[in-house]
Amino acid sequence: MEYVFSDRISALQPSAIREILKATADPAII
Repeated sequence: MEYVFSDRISALQPSAIREILKATADPAII
C-alpha cells in the first residue's frame, strides 16, 4: 500500500507534499 501512497504524492505539488509531511509528523494527528 506504500507504493500507492507514494504514487499519489508524486502527483501532488511540492507544497502539498510539505503539508502532508507536516500533518503526518504531528503526533496529535496519529
